[in-house]
Amino acid sequence: MNKFFLSLITLAACALFWSGLVWAEGFGSPVMDGVVDGIYGAAEASDPGGDGAGNANMDLLDLYVCNDASYWYFCFTINDDIGTTNWGKYAIYVDIDGQTDSGADTSDAWVRNVRGINPHLPEYGIYSWVDGGAYDVYHTQFWSYDDGVGSWTQYGNVDGVGLSSGTTSGIEWKIEKSRILSPDSLWCEVWSTGGNNNDNARDTSNDPADDWNADPDSSWQQMASLALSTLIHQSSGADTTKPWLDGAVATGPTSVDLGFSEAMDTSAFNPGNYTIPGLSVTAAESLGVDGVRLTTSAQTFGVVYTVSVSSAVEDMTGNYIHPDHDEATFTGFGIAVVTFIVDDSADSVWIPGFKFKGSFNTNAYHAYDPSWGSGFLYDMYDDGSNGDDTPGDHIWKRSLDLVVDGGANTWEWGVTGLDSVWIDGNWQFQVTDQTAFDLTYTTQEQANHDVPVVFSVDMSTADSVMLPLLIVGSVEPLSWTFDPINDDTLNDEGYNGDATAADNIWSATITFPMGSSEWVEYKYGNGAMDNDLPPFVNRIHITDDDNYGAGNPQIRPTDLFGYFLDVIPKPVDDLAVSLSGGAKSGSGDVHLEWSHVTLNPNDHPVWVDRYKIYRDTDPGSVGTTLLDSTTALFYLDTGVVGSTTTHYYYSVTAVSVTKESDDSNPVGEFDTSLVNVK
Repeated sequence: MNKFFLSLITLAACALFWSGLVWAEGFGSPVMDGVVDGIYGAAEASDPGGDGAGNANMDLLDLYVCNDASYWYFCFTINDDIGTTNWGKYAIYVDIDGQTDSGADTSDAWVRNVRGINPHLPEYGIYSWVDGGAYDVYHTQFWSYDDGVGSWTQYGNVDGVGLSSGTTSGIEWKIEKSRILSPDSLWCEVWSTGGNNNDNARDTSNDPADDWNADPDSSWQQMASLALSTLIHQSSGADTTKPWLDGAVATGPTSVDLGFSEAMDTSAFNPGNYTIPGLSVTAAESLGVDGVRLTTSAQTFGVVYTVSVSSAVEDMTGNYIHPDHDEATFTGFGIAVVTFIVDDSADSVWIPGFKFKGSFNTNAYHAYDPSWGSGFLYDMYDDGSNGDDTPGDHIWKRSLDLVVDGGANTWEWGVTGLDSVWIDGNWQFQVTDQTAFDLTYTTQEQANHDVPVVFSVDMSTADSVMLPLLIVGSVEPLSWTFDPINDDTLNDEGYNGDATAADNIWSATITFPMGSSEWVEYKYGNGAMDNDLPPFVNRIHITDDDNYGAGNPQIRPTDLFGYFLDVIPKPVDDLAVSLSGGAKSGSGDVHLEWSHVTLNPNDHPVWVDRYKIYRDTDPGSVGTTLLDSTTALFYLDTGVVGSTTTHYYYSVTAVSVTKESDDSNPVGEFDTSLVNVK
């Protein structure tokens, strides 16, 4: 029998958690240099050092937020010199409405194993990386989540960045208020991660602290659930900050784009307010909220120019340009002719055509663009035009004029078929000078005749086999659709490639037709469900058309079925309870915490997708009344501590799709005391 050990704490002690709300955010325009300016005030969130899961550059410390009339500013510090370490990815989730089930709860824009949890789900995400040249806005991406279609879309970059170096370094971003619908308040959380799909968050900065800390001994793919509970209120006041000229870049033979620290008035659109020794300035026009495009006389590639801004230029509230930050340098415009090539000539079965895309915009002169031109696809040619040399040789080409950036950025490109379906890519290159160069992809071989392949999977580790048992994959006749009526079903009855009936080795013979790719990605589906491997993790097969064909199938080694969905998990066995509260919570709260369940009662791997929290007032009925569910490994029950007449008892269950575990060990609170139950 379980016993409940109860103790008392005076209500006076709880008063420590009931102090008034404190807002730290300030009003004004900080300098975008990665250094925490005084305008930010105190940190909105703080996280202890030393919890970067073994990597100092993943170890987040403090988060600061402020705003001016036009922008939100975010600055966060890191327990490492990230300019020297030169790797790592960083992101901020932003929730603008605080509404339950409003925002992304099942996906991340970068396909990371990171999720927000109710009631604060992200409607927006800012993502960034620090490698690949000098840190600028093109090292960031701004994403928005659409609840209606259930997916993320990238909308360019942030509006300004800064990075500071030192033992403790900082990253600073600004985003125009209207891009996140100008909320009066928002909730946010900053997190660090690695460079691979399905990496999780390694550390966060949030209020309260220690919202998520990755275990250095656990997989990088363990799901991270973030509370986004750092509450920020918009501030107001008089803007007395002088604007800065943030930088300049040549975007054409006679054009230069300038970036200011904030929105400027019409004085910034007077060409007479700019001087560039060696060039004449003939026009100035608005470029976004805080940008100006200058028209100049013809530039000379490689020459370093300096643009100076007149002291008469002012921002929207009448502050004149900062006298110490009114100049910027840029290198004269230049292009490199880059020819993109797909060589399909070596095979005897040819693909009818290709398209490509990459990290360049769609202008006539293609500048670096980490959004990949919003996915725009370029046709390729095998007819002697657009950079192609020899018609009909199955070597497809297309030449583009790329803007030289001196190696400041690492560019990427990739190839699709005529149907726009991705084939291969993410190959990297740099545009350091005006020298023309080629980039070549040689296609994977295509099968020169039909090849039957026997796929087999050992289902002995599964709790049960649910029919139909499917194989899905990347090459026809396989597809990624878990369709219970498709023909790609496996059997254990001794036919269609199955060697021995009733041995729990399930098999199917799949014939890949002539002309199909020899590189095949695949996985299995027990009961026509995606429950073999984690999302985006696939098995690989290479078809051998040299040694196998009709009447002589290629027989693969037997696979072992992987993760299990929709099976009963083990119960949570370490539910713990503590008192939570603070300056921003305003009450005594119960904080529950537990470890992730990864096995079923047979000690086979199980995919747990959520946890249910039960709360009852009778210790004999624990596990009866459902309070909530969450994907996180903790839960905060707010405002329940302090009553001397009502006591709460909690338990948690693990859920895999529709199957629920037994109750966890119960915990409870009595009067103002919280206890673990043994």
